[in-house]
Amino acid sequence: MSARIVKYFEMDGYGRKLNRVLFALSGTELPNPIEGADWRPDPTFDRGTKILSAPELKEVFKRVLKHGFEIVTLAGEMGLKAKGK
Repeated sequence: MSARIVKYFEMDGYGRKLNRVLFALSGTELPNPIEGADWRPDPTFDRGTKILSAPELKEVFKRVLKHGFEIVTLAGEMGLKAKGK
């Protein structure tokens, strides 16, 4: 079975979404979230639909395929700013 890209929300201990999301290959060891938070998978994430509605994700997905994961900071509704590992 091949790896696929999975989206995770960074959430605090109260269940609130923080301003970062993680895109990672399935089976990849995830980086540490900020203190007091954890990564929770987004069960509604559909790579194909998302890349059509947010073409800037193409570059993020390329980095995920190369490095195993990419953390992005949310700017507004779905404006993404890539963060280096």
